[in-house]
Amino acid sequence: MDRLPNELVDVIATKCDFASLKNLRLVNKVAKDAATPLVFGHFYMGYFPDQLDNLCKLAKSPLAKEVKVFTLFSDLLPNWTEEEWRHEIDLRPESKQWCRAQKVKPRYFPDCTWCTDVSVCSECKGCYLGDAYAALPRYRLDDEQYAQAWSRFQALRHSQAAWKEDREGIVLQEHFSLLPNLTEARVVCAAIEYHGCAKSAPVWGRLRQEMHVSPDDWNDDWNDDDEPVDETAEGQAAPCLLEAVGFRAQFAGTNHISKFMIQSTYCKSYMDRLGTTAGQGGYGRQQCESPTHARRYHNIFEGFKHITALKLEIAGFILPAPQAMKEICTMLRTATQLRRLELSFLDVHDLLMGGIIHTKAVSDSFCGENHESMRGVDESQPLYWPHLEYLSLRTNITPDRFVSFLRRHAATLKSLELRDMSVDNATVLLKGIPKAVKLDHVHMQNIYDVNTKYDASDDDSYPFICYFSDGTSRLTEYEKNVRAYLLGQAEKLPELREDGGGGKPKWTAYEADDLPDIIVGLVG
Repeated sequence: MDRLPNELVDVIATKCDFASLKNLRLVNKVAKDAATPLVFGHFYMGYFPDQLDNLCKLAKSPLAKEVKVFTLFSDLLPNWTEEEWRHEIDLRPESKQWCRAQKVKPRYFPDCTWCTDVSVCSECKGCYLGDAYAALPRYRLDDEQYAQAWSRFQALRHSQAAWKEDREGIVLQEHFSLLPNLTEARVVCAAIEYHGCAKSAPVWGRLRQEMHVSPDDWNDDWNDDDEPVDETAEGQAAPCLLEAVGFRAQFAGTNHISKFMIQSTYCKSYMDRLGTTAGQGGYGRQQCESPTHARRYHNIFEGFKHITALKLEIAGFILPAPQAMKEICTMLRTATQLRRLELSFLDVHDLLMGGIIHTKAVSDSFCGENHESMRGVDESQPLYWPHLEYLSLRTNITPDRFVSFLRRHAATLKSLELRDMSVDNATVLLKGIPKAVKLDHVHMQNIYDVNTKYDASDDDSYPFICYFSDGTSRLTEYEKNVRAYLLGQAEKLPELREDGGGGKPKWTAYEADDLPDIIVGLVG
């Protein structure tokens, strides 16, 4: 190693996993210099006071300057009994690898509506895995190992419950602001961010070794009748990090957070959660009743003034409450420096099953056509994002309003991606895009349109027709022609191909007074 050029050592470091990087730092000074930025460049922590201690130590050390990205996992441990905890432990080898090693072929039911090419539903899982895998013991732990793991699980759960905004929350804000080169912050749900593989995620991979369960185990059986995400996700973690970003924005001489990701499965108001452990907030609160609460709430949005790239994912079985939607709109309205915006409303169950299988509409474009707030939305509307260059949406849109939005942002907008959404008329939307804006990049995938020929008595007929199920980025002739039209390189839009259908979405209409003009202008 001592004879290797520094450039080659840098290449070796980029090929190492995290554990290998930590070992590489011990080889020599050249290897340490190459591996250190990769080891400490991204700091992960869970919503635990003991992991907050790790942040405090790092923030006070010379290594603080290496941190560029900060991720807070919002997952909260469930309030399981010991019997429930034991039932969830499964330490068998990964099913796919085991089946591959044993040459077990998939045998799920081909007509199952829940199975996909990448995921098998629980009903068919036994058929897929085979009796041999099902016969494997889920774990081999003696009584002492059981007791240690259960004790650790309880201790971690109690530590999360003991987190206080006016104690741990303030410590997080202070030390978050001591990372001088930090420019990106993220609050994510591990089970969703790692697509059901949280047991291999940072933080949770190590914790699983101690308590033998991970977020995958308590987020595995969500269904439309349950609402566990409000209890097991980031009801408190998200506003905690939002406050830290806003607090950091008040200081000069420190890099502002310019990239921010919020992956929210909490569908209620953050205002309700803000201050609950400090005696200032409370469920059902619709307005800031105390000066302290109002100041904290408004300080949250200070950080959004500096954000240039925002990724906002709302994942859940139910729509966000109107008050939560207002907060989302305020975030978007405040982020006037945005150059890149990704806004997604996702169905958690389908996402964990391997992707969105079919569109489940977020709302009737947030407002119905007859609402007063929908009228007069034209090119005279203000530009909330005068620097917007990239826009990615996963939410339903009304073509004429969206085309109007594109026209108003045509001076800067160069990239557009639309996925997993329902539109009133896909043809009108697609024909309007190149007339409104000149794009350098465009991608459409899983665009659902109302099927005017829908026959309820025909099982093979669907109320919604899907277009571009494989995406317009494919190199086949049809997708190339569609892409060429959307980019203004062809005069005629090819006749759209129907790639299948989808079930009827769940429409929910908000009252006009519940939504600011910003969302109406965006997707209205």
